[in-house]
Amino acid sequence: MEEKARVLLKKNRPSHRNISKFEWWLKNIESKHSDLNYYPPDWNIRRKYITELFKSTCGLCSKTIKIGHIHHIIFLNHGGNNSLENLTFLCRDCHAKQHPHLLQNRGRALNQIKERGIAEEEYYKERQQEMIKKRHKRNQEEKKMEEMGLWIHKRYSSKETPRNENCLISDTKKRSKNKTEKRKIFK
Repeated sequence: MEEKARVLLKKNRPSHRNISKFEWWLKNIESKHSDLNYYPPDWNIRRKYITELFKSTCGLCSKTIKIGHIHHIIFLNHGGNNSLENLTFLCRDCHAKQHPHLLQNRGRALNQIKERGIAEEEYYKERQQEMIKKRHKRNQEEKKMEEMGLWIHKRYSSKETPRNENCLISDTKKRSKNKTEKRKIFK
C-alpha cells in the first residue's frame, strides 16, 4: 500500500518552477544545520509553495480542499529530506492513511486520559505546555542560528509564494570599515 501511494504521489506531481532561493538553501544551509531540527526555518515558505503548486488539490484522491497537510513522500526517519521533490499536498484523510501510527497515538492519548482519571481538558493543557516548551527550544535554536550569522525574516505573505524580501538572509556578511551588515543574497 505504502509503495503504491509513493508511486502515485510521484506520478501525480505537477512540475515545479525553478526557485533559486530553495536551491541555495539546500546547498548552503540545510546540509550544515539539518541536525538542529527536522524542519528548516523556511518550512512555512515551502508549505505555502507546495500548496500553491498543487492548487490545494490532494495528491492521492484529487479532492480540492481549503486546508491540507504537507506530506513527505519518503519519511524523514526513513532517509527522506525536506526537498521540494519529496513533499506533496494531501487531504487530512489521505494523510492519516499514510501515517496509521498517528491514529494509534491518538488512541493511546485517550487511553492515558482514562487510566489517569483526568479530564480531557487537563490532558490537553499538559500537552499545550509541552508544546510551548518545544517552541521555546526551537526559538533558542533560531537564536543560535542568528548568532552563527543566519537570519530569517519572520514576516511571510499569506496570499502568495513569498518574495525575496520575505526569505532567508545570507550567512555571508559584508564587512566594511569595521562594520558588519547583513545583506540579501537573492535578487
